[in-house]
Amino acid sequence: MNEMECLSLKDENPIRPERRRSSRPTRRKSLLTFTLVALLAIILGVGILAWRDTTRPVLRVIHVPVQGLSRTYRILQVSDLHGSEFRERQEGLARLVQGKRYDAVAFTGDMVRLLFEDKTPAIDAVGALKDNGPVFYVSGNHDDTGVAPALVAAGATDLEAVGSVRLGTDDQALVLTTGAALATARESDDDVLVVLTHIPPSEADLLAAAAPPRRTALVLAGHTHGGTIRLPFVGAIVAPPMGTLKGWNQFPEMRGFHVQGLRKHGDIWMHISPGLAAGSHPAAPQWWKFRLGARAEIEEIVLEPARQ
Repeated sequence: MNEMECLSLKDENPIRPERRRSSRPTRRKSLLTFTLVALLAIILGVGILAWRDTTRPVLRVIHVPVQGLSRTYRILQVSDLHGSEFRERQEGLARLVQGKRYDAVAFTGDMVRLLFEDKTPAIDAVGALKDNGPVFYVSGNHDDTGVAPALVAAGATDLEAVGSVRLGTDDQALVLTTGAALATARESDDDVLVVLTHIPPSEADLLAAAAPPRRTALVLAGHTHGGTIRLPFVGAIVAPPMGTLKGWNQFPEMRGFHVQGLRKHGDIWMHISPGLAAGSHPAAPQWWKFRLGARAEIEEIVLEPARQ
């Protein structure tokens, strides 16, 4: 081998295989981006759902079969307004029942957010709905003594002040009453008794109201807000004190407690309205005014003759 060939061999660099760049950082970045986008989408979706459930109430129709009823009665139940406003002068509520007529419009308490707060939204609610039927009011635990006079001045009847009201001119009347006046509410064996209350009674009190001679057909209550936040397959995550439930209770429906909607207890029906507002507590911040999975609603309660 000559000198030229030796120099040529020394100058040649061997070809080395190119190292592959690791794809792990890219994959991690993509996974992180996907996770963040998915999380933001979930937060946005939950926010939109909470906005809808809180600010866009619906009218729900509830059918209640009653033995011995001679005709159909319709009651509009409005509960737990807590000072909420649904458009100007409660036009959002008025639109839900536009053109409808009811035998009674039942306000079942908690019309103001906290004691001695502004009553204007509650007054506007009476004004928005009184053309749909006579308005009757019972107080809730958030209502101070000034609420009833303000609503009476707006056109409502304070049912706790008058005791009972008979609606209808035939032999069978729809009688709206309170728990305190229940013992003397019935004038005819054919009367249909409906109790308006705010806090749902205990099972024992319901059975007592259903027993002769009272024979109450239906109790309309509120107070629970349907739990304010409800989860699929779980129901309300919390419920306030009521009946035999003492203190605030977690996941009450999973333990069989009646928190919202219509249910029969022995011979008596009870409907617990989820109401309109998210509820309020003196310790809660002002911004805590949302519902989730428990949409704001008012209810058209249809009492109809039960099929034999």
